[in-house]
Amino acid sequence: MTPEQSARHRESAQLRRRLLQLIQRRERSLSTVDLAVRLGLSRVTCWRYLNAMEADGVVSAIGQGRGTRWTTETARSHTERPEGQRPHVNYDFKRLDHYIPNQTFLLDEAARAQLHNLGQRAATRSATEVISRVRSKLLEDMSWASSRLEGNRYSLAETRRLFEDQSSAPPNDHDAVMLINHKEAIEFILRNIREFRLDAFAIRTLHSHLAHGLIDPHKAGATRSEPVMIQGSTYRPLGFRAQIDPELTKLLGKAQEIRDPFECSFFLLANLSYLQAFCDVNKRTSRLACNVPLLQAGLCPLTFYEFNKDDYERAIVYYYETGRANQLARCYLAGYDVSVERYKDLLHGAVSPRRVQLLNQYRTLIDRTVRRVITDGPGGQVEATLEAEAEELALERGGRPLADGDRDDLLHYIEHEIDVLDEPKAMRYGLSIADFRAYRNGRARSDESDEDEAFDAAVAVRERESDEPHQEPALRVA
Repeated sequence: MTPEQSARHRESAQLRRRLLQLIQRRERSLSTVDLAVRLGLSRVTCWRYLNAMEADGVVSAIGQGRGTRWTTETARSHTERPEGQRPHVNYDFKRLDHYIPNQTFLLDEAARAQLHNLGQRAATRSATEVISRVRSKLLEDMSWASSRLEGNRYSLAETRRLFEDQSSAPPNDHDAVMLINHKEAIEFILRNIREFRLDAFAIRTLHSHLAHGLIDPHKAGATRSEPVMIQGSTYRPLGFRAQIDPELTKLLGKAQEIRDPFECSFFLLANLSYLQAFCDVNKRTSRLACNVPLLQAGLCPLTFYEFNKDDYERAIVYYYETGRANQLARCYLAGYDVSVERYKDLLHGAVSPRRVQLLNQYRTLIDRTVRRVITDGPGGQVEATLEAEAEELALERGGRPLADGDRDDLLHYIEHEIDVLDEPKAMRYGLSIADFRAYRNGRARSDESDEDEAFDAAVAVRERESDEPHQEPALRVA
């Protein structure tokens, strides 16, 4: 280290000490401007030092923007105090009541800007494109990473082997059940991503996938009818379904209004966990649900790969007990950075080995399915057409029916091919320009009427549900 570098290092350390002393001495928290004035610094320089100190877990921010104030209480220092020395807190209705979508934010402006910059490094044009490029890797990574945060003992390699042969799991292996449940829940999201609506029915269905075989069957997909305690926290969630159901509806209604996909994602991660709508498996549900707005926006998903378990647990408890989301936001931002680095090459055009494998193995089936969907017109069903073509090809060549894993991967491959189809690509599939234009024009005309029909059907279902006594929801077949 040069003498100049040593001098800058000493000056930086001295400023950090003086900032910390000022914050510690005050009975009330100080703003960035207050601290800058006292130390004769510019607000930007002072904020840069405080931001670095927060990243090191030395101080914590309260509020956002120019109103940000600073305290020495961090998620670590808060949760390291014995529970008997922390106040008991009940569910705070004001958190949702005072949250106005697109006007108030859990993520501050700097965090949102940073996330959007990261997102642009791995953004695609549509949810279908994201899924077609990363589906297999996403199923493994997210299932394993989210389960690991629950203490699951499987390695990523063992998870991959389990998914290849589910019969290999030992009897009564709860960790295997947890992983397979994650895989099926993620597949449920991916199959329905275009139409996935963040409402109570969808969240209960997602929970029923994740909780299957791990809790009382009557409670899987059903909001709680009894109080729960949060281990390691003094927070006491709402106690009964009559309180929980209106809050869940309100939470999801606000989530649907949020335009920023990162704010919406973080809002779901924090508040579905906070509400604790189910008897168990709440954080798992929040981790998968928070990916819906990202995928629908054509953004890289948050896989929770290399997510720091200790920091996450401290940050979520800190949010439960104080309402301060800044520590959880840091976990989210760091985790998203890892996900983007892991997936950006695949999302920006690098062809995955799985896509090459599918093309080599099923080129004829892919070509025939795409041609038939286009020539059948905009009403053609991709899944049904794939099944029909696969059966015909199997009869012609004496082959075997498609395996489930291949079928799902092929379905996403073909849907993506159709989504990006243009006139030159149509020619490659042996289609005429007239066939392609007829399909494209017919699809554009039918979109509006399809949306109206789907909306009317959804309204009818919800009206029937509201007229019937509460019962445990059946799984919706996608």
